[in-house]
Amino acid sequence: MNNAVQIIYLIFYIFRAQRYDICVSFFSVFRISNLKLLNFLDMKKFFGYILVVMIGFSACQGPMGPAGRDGRDGKDGKDGHATEWYYVDFKVKGSDWLLAGKGNEIGSYYYYVFDAPEITQAIYDDGLILCAYRYIDSEGYDVQTILPYTEYFIDTIKPGEENRFAMNITYSVTPTVGRNPGTIEFRVTFSDYYTGEKGPPANCWFRLTLVY
Repeated sequence: MNNAVQIIYLIFYIFRAQRYDICVSFFSVFRISNLKLLNFLDMKKFFGYILVVMIGFSACQGPMGPAGRDGRDGKDGKDGHATEWYYVDFKVKGSDWLLAGKGNEIGSYYYYVFDAPEITQAIYDDGLILCAYRYIDSEGYDVQTILPYTEYFIDTIKPGEENRFAMNITYSVTPTVGRNPGTIEFRVTFSDYYTGEKGPPANCWFRLTLVY
């Protein structure tokens, strides 16, 4: 077993000293023909020796050294800010809509303006302003859809005459400046400008949402 002991010692030295370059010359120094490795050692025994050496390494670890010094603190990042939001509901009655221009005149539309002091200059410049149209759908659900909104109709404006037209709802806002409060204007435009025969829209509900 002297040859086997020599192999174990050599493997131990290689791993202990981290001299992996010795592996290159291992078989040139200890030739298999000289050690007659195949005569006294099969593959199972060979791997058994390696396992014994590895277990010995894991059992021979020394105590943990002292902790190193703390590293330098990194640079401070930019200050963030919490996101807040606020909403306001508006209702425009059918009788409150105002007509811009004359009925059926090209460019005519219905509109209504609300004061909206919640729209500050800061929110107008750096925030997010959204407005939704609220309505009850055909199944009876309360639905909100972001403006602009377009709805299509088939209606009989004149007896015996069927008309296909669309209603488009948009909005615009201005910020609060000094003592002048901000405003939000809702505008309803009909295709082909049927603002005369069709008349103003029915009651409409809107929700203004401010994110800042």
